[in-house]
Amino acid sequence: MRKINNYLLIFVFASVSGCAAPGKVRPVSQDYSAKKQLIHNYCYQYVYGDYGTQIDYRRAQQWCRRGADEGVASSQALLAELHFFGQGVPQDFFRALHWYRQAAQQDHVHAQFMLYHMLSKGLGTLPDESQARQWLEQSAASGHLRAKALLDAGGAALVE
Repeated sequence: MRKINNYLLIFVFASVSGCAAPGKVRPVSQDYSAKKQLIHNYCYQYVYGDYGTQIDYRRAQQWCRRGADEGVASSQALLAELHFFGQGVPQDFFRALHWYRQAAQQDHVHAQFMLYHMLSKGLGTLPDESQARQWLEQSAASGHLRAKALLDAGGAALVE
């Protein structure tokens, strides 16, 4: 039961602080071509059901994978979430970790925050508190409010 509660809390925080809608909030370093933006738009639409599109995780996985392969950080983060929660694909923390890392290295704030959780809890890898702390600090420095709150609280784990 505790494990389910941990995943539920991570899901809530992932949903609340997830990827921005296309064209709304995008890191300055992410200057995508129209093609890449369109691919990400489809990824986003099928994950969240926006713009009159029905949620379809299998299609989302296809579009997010295309965007991720093109190097679109938001698509990489959404693909990571699909793997993290097992939506449209089997749950796979190792793959989620890979895609969160790819997005985080491009300064995707949510991916940085999720890497903190995965590394601190050992999801998809062995726990690594040192590396987890680095991602938490980077996420906070990039403006992630929950990461800042955790650091202000002494870096206490969000999910016990």
